Amino acid sequence: VRLVAPGAESKNEGLVPASLLEVFTEEFGRRAKDFDPREMAIAAWALATLKVNPQPDRFDTRFDMSKRSGDDDAGDEGGGGGRGRVPALVAVEEAAVSCIHLFKPQDFSNLIWAFAKLGHTPGAAFQVEFEEAAIARMPDFSTQSLANTAYAYAALNLPGARNVLPFVSVHLSERLTEFSPQELVMLLWAYSHCKFDPGPEVMGSIEAAALSLVDLFQPDELTHYLWAGAILRYRPTAAFLAAAEGRIADCPAKFDAHAVSLTLWVYATLGLAPGDAVLERFTDELEGM
Repeated sequence: VRLVAPGAESKNEGLVPASLLEVFTEEFGRRAKDFDPREMAIAAWALATLKVNPQPDRFDTRFDMSKRSGDDDAGDEGGGGGRGRVPALVAVEEAAVSCIHLFKPQDFSNLIWAFAKLGHTPGAAFQVEFEEAAIARMPDFSTQSLANTAYAYAALNLPGARNVLPFVSVHLSERLTEFSPQELVMLLWAYSHCKFDPGPEVMGSIEAAALSLVDLFQPDELTHYLWAGAILRYRPTAAFLAAAEGRIADCPAKFDAHAVSLTLWVYATLGLAPGDAVLERFTDELEGM
């Protein structure tokens, strides 16, 4: 259920009017040094959550090969790039650096996730201090914090991803049974977007976790999971593929045209033949559009 202000549906405005959010953003920047770490992270999270048109949690995959170089056939994720700067958040960066040693695990992930959702690429000084401090506290990160941090580094195209993602991989191995389908997908999306290969052992562990949750995957989550694995050139095991095909056939939620085409792209890329149940389900979906 999406809460909206009276009469706001046609204006695409959420519970808080955009004009008020802009005032909050400016005031947040002006008084950033008055916030403690938890208050700062929560304020940034709230701002990103309430923004009318924030960046999506996971970018839609595109087949546009002109957006980036690389050896994959499916192109960049729309809406990303990490090139923007929100002026009011520059002061928030500076305030965060001054107290980064006091950040708790969730403060790190909330703040960097908010920057990614708002399309704000932090400056070099913040990146250096944040990366060092976040890596030091990463053993205490929750699964959501690990997934959100990985997602944010990838979404913003931060160079520190090459240092952060290996640490995420180290610490997720002991926590995989705690991950939700969405967290697994966000993690794999970050790996594929950054061309980071965590290695066969980690990928095998992630697949085992995904297999135990396969009946909880929504169509977009299952599609993006398969897509990310294909980008990294990992073919699912027969057991996972059979379970995934069963979920595709029986999932009550619909697969849209993009999910259908992307899933079929995965089969083609990995040299796999879709099962009859998959083809029947996708044919039914397409005929109903």
